[in-house]
Amino acid sequence: MTAVGYGDTYPVSADGRSIAAVMMVMGIAPLETMSALLASRLILPREAKEHADEMKEISKLREEIRGLRDELAQRDRKE
Repeated sequence: MTAVGYGDTYPVSADGRSIAAVMMVMGIAPLETMSALLASRLILPREAKEHADEMKEISKLREEIRGLRDELAQRDRKE
């Protein structure tokens, strides 16, 4: 995308090359931004769902641990 062609005219001075580099970056930046936005829109919902599933599983594990602690406390009281 940033090629200047097949040996056509190109900047030879340091200033010209610097300006060309800035112009190339400025031309590519909007495309990079749009592709990043698209990728985040596609990936984010899946990650949010996975996170919600993980939180549910953690909640179930905490309840199970709480139940096991209660059982151990009841056994200790009986002994």
